[in-house]
Amino acid sequence: MKDKLHSTAKHTFVYSIGNLSAKLIGLLLLPLYTSKLTTADYGILGILEIIGQFLIVVMGMNLYSAMIRWCSDEKNEDKQKSIIFSVFTTVVGSVIFLNLITLPFRQKFSLFFFESPDYELHFLFMIVSVSFEIMNIVALNLLRMQERSKLYIVFTTLKFVIMLLLNFYFIVFMKLGVLGIIAGSMIANVMLLMFLLPMIFKNIKLSFDLEILKEMLHYCIPLIFTSISVMLLSFGDRFFIKHFLDYSQVGLYTLSYKIASVINVLIVQSFMLGFMPIAFKMSDNPDAEKFYKKVLTYLTVVLISFGLFICLFSREALELIARNREFIFAYKYVPLLALTFVFKGIQYVFSLGFHYVKKTKYNAVIVMFGVLVNFALNFLLIPKAGIWGAGIATAASAFLITVLFYIFSQKLYFVKYEISKISYIIVLGIMFYLLSLFTSDFSFTMRLVSKSIWLIAFIISLMITKVFKQSELKGIIRSVSPK
Repeated sequence: MKDKLHSTAKHTFVYSIGNLSAKLIGLLLLPLYTSKLTTADYGILGILEIIGQFLIVVMGMNLYSAMIRWCSDEKNEDKQKSIIFSVFTTVVGSVIFLNLITLPFRQKFSLFFFESPDYELHFLFMIVSVSFEIMNIVALNLLRMQERSKLYIVFTTLKFVIMLLLNFYFIVFMKLGVLGIIAGSMIANVMLLMFLLPMIFKNIKLSFDLEILKEMLHYCIPLIFTSISVMLLSFGDRFFIKHFLDYSQVGLYTLSYKIASVINVLIVQSFMLGFMPIAFKMSDNPDAEKFYKKVLTYLTVVLISFGLFICLFSREALELIARNREFIFAYKYVPLLALTFVFKGIQYVFSLGFHYVKKTKYNAVIVMFGVLVNFALNFLLIPKAGIWGAGIATAASAFLITVLFYIFSQKLYFVKYEISKISYIIVLGIMFYLLSLFTSDFSFTMRLVSKSIWLIAFIISLMITKVFKQSELKGIIRSVSPK
């Protein structure tokens, strides 16, 4: 069991390094965005990104998840290659269909979403970019399945470096603004697929397995609805803000969401990338329950510790980075959104029970219910509380989904999680953040000093109360340390 904990920690660490490089590139772009774009431009970019993510979810059909699940059960290498070929060709067909049904109507999309025909080219670049990204996702998840985390981060980092250079060129020299950002993303996705194609061809067998594809689609269809619901939970509030407020408020909320999402990128996504292949292989292991229990406790420690760090220092980071002073106020909304990503990480572990027994419909039903609650709260709270209302709605619905995932997953695949410890860690983190608010009127330097003290005090509190065993912690540290 310790070996699996160490392996999970090792791959999560490697993915975190890769995701960190991508996030650092994003931070390098932030001064560029805040100096060359208005808050309204940033809001428009946010809406285009949401539409792109929605298309990826629908047209990608979550087949990469089924590919990992089926290949983990299949020991025959030729059969695995046949599964990969079936998935990749299906995705290519989906991408062709996407272009046929969307590109002729890009001007209508521009009029519908922005009440102007000026964004027709934006939609063209975005749709092409999405098409190549969908194919890239399958290839990158093949590396995940093979536990080749280092090669995974090489490719993803390469993509983001290309995006950085192209965005700088298109925004600074070509003066293309939001269009330049979308164009840079499109070119980077095209180039990445060119690099990934040799690896794809090496891992496929030209044998299309229709029967297995049907099984995978049956597994994936509920996940499509789950992913759409997650998208609506994550980004639907921006359409409410646009409706009740304006694009400038959408821009502020989008920036606060991006800051909080550092938790998602560096911790949650990195953990998911490393944990899922191992978790599927562990499901029938006698030590599985102890493994999942400990993983969730340690994950919560990392989520809350890193989340507290983001919440404490987001204001100071924006004061240093943002050229347009209007963007600085985004720090106020970070804590609620950070808590949302903490719940998202916990949800992920709870929801794996549904995947183990291949009853993914529970994911879809619970998350869709969460969307209804989220929309109702947004509708009620945003007109009265503005962006705060959106943040409250997002955090509240994330907490509700976490509770429901726990209740129903336990009935299908029971794991005696350390709920009391997890609750204690979360409450302790919230308490230390609230205490830090008393220093909000201090000078910049004094705020940095006092907030650093609060963060250290939080870590010491965890150690004193023995949330984790020292021997297990040392083993995990050894597993991620350079050899």
